[in-house]
Amino acid sequence: MSRLLIDNIGLLASGDLAEPRLQADSLLIEDAAIAQIGGRPHVDEHLDAGGGLVCPGFWDAHHYAFFGDYAPLSESRGYLEASVRCGVTSAVSVGAAHLPGRPRDALGGTQLAILSTRSWAVERPLGLKMLAGTLIAAARLTADDLSEAASAGVTCLSFLDEVPGAPELAQLAGAKGFRIVAEAPVAEGVSADVILSVNGTRTHPGLDDTEVGRFLNRSNPMLVLSATGSLKRAVEIATRFPLDRLTLGSAQPDRVGVRPDAIPSMIELLVGFGNLDPCRAIALASGNAARAYAQRGGVIRVGAPADLLLASTTSGSDVVRDLADGQRLRIQHVFIDGAIS
Repeated sequence: MSRLLIDNIGLLASGDLAEPRLQADSLLIEDAAIAQIGGRPHVDEHLDAGGGLVCPGFWDAHHYAFFGDYAPLSESRGYLEASVRCGVTSAVSVGAAHLPGRPRDALGGTQLAILSTRSWAVERPLGLKMLAGTLIAAARLTADDLSEAASAGVTCLSFLDEVPGAPELAQLAGAKGFRIVAEAPVAEGVSADVILSVNGTRTHPGLDDTEVGRFLNRSNPMLVLSATGSLKRAVEIATRFPLDRLTLGSAQPDRVGVRPDAIPSMIELLVGFGNLDPCRAIALASGNAARAYAQRGGVIRVGAPADLLLASTTSGSDVVRDLADGQRLRIQHVFIDGAIS
């Protein structure tokens, strides 16, 4: 039974907006989970945080996973390992949309979702947890297709384009326990649990305040701010709407390429230009994302998976002040299930 104590923590961010900053300076990891917050128990191993930041590993709530650590759209290799080094410990694939020759029919789409789910249950670049159980909505998907996918571990149905009969299909999938995910331009009518790229992407402008408010008033979904969308609009949305309905995603890979540091850069943007408290901004990229997809993790809590970061800033002094001044996060250690990646 391995036990690791991280102590001398200067800032402990919980990932939970209800209590974003924890008043403790130590953390015990035991058998892949958080075993204790605060205190000085006897341990086998010890890590001095040097007064730095400890927080949950970041989540990318909007990703397009292919197979393995490769993106055919931009011919990018090794970018997921690089993302882990930038602090991302979990990512949610909204479907293998960039597969060359991707089948657009119900049968092919169902089989692809099952294959992706099974493949990413095994493939773990530097330990990354890719939640790839997503079926891309297609015409003529049936209740049997949804049941087959669900039995193989598929948990989300994503609407990335216009689909005939989308409202009825979303209602059917929701009744079977699927999370409904939709790109912002096609989210009307599907009562989505998660709406992607509300601040736009390279191909659509995103939602204005009236549209954001209408979605929140109607079904109260989780809204994903995209790293490939308007950064100005991301700051506006984060400062005008409830933070408990917002999370962060890379919306990558795309044709331009990939940015492994997309998620920490979004946190830095919201702190430096949106004046968000760093612990609250971190919660958007951790606990909020896990909650959006009804998954465990994303928080520092006894019993939660030990997916953690130890970080400082460029100057290595006060994390809160440095991020507010526009400094960058410097990731020193990444833990996934208690192991250093």
